[in-house]
Amino acid sequence: MSIDLEKIDLIKERMDISYREAKEALEENEGDVIGALAYLEEKNQTSSILLHRGKEMAVRIGALLEKGNRTKLKLKKYDDTLLEVPANLGVLALLAAMVSKEFAIVGAIGTSAALAKDYVIEIERPGKEDINLH
Repeated sequence: MSIDLEKIDLIKERMDISYREAKEALEENEGDVIGALAYLEEKNQTSSILLHRGKEMAVRIGALLEKGNRTKLKLKKYDDTLLEVPANLGVLALLAAMVSKEFAIVGAIGTSAALAKDYVIEIERPGKEDINLH
């Protein structure tokens, strides 16, 4: 396994990487320059694929958050709206209820009491029919 500065320089310049990365690629491929170049190309391809998938996921999450902010949960009594919050806040409350028994119990009692006292929980979805829970 022969790794010298000439090989490291060649790989460093071809792949636009640091000396350390070039040396590690050569070590990984027992001093073979072509093997080290192929190794680095494959490594860069994998990184590009992961970066692309990460960006796609960020776009999807952003779209879900936007939709959740446009969707509203309303607490109403007859035609009067007493409380209106984005659906994302309701999702956070649901997650908190999953973590904390006390929060889940308080939420269940509050929801049951509201529905028993002629309150309505309405889910307003832009472009779609509203959902009413009586």
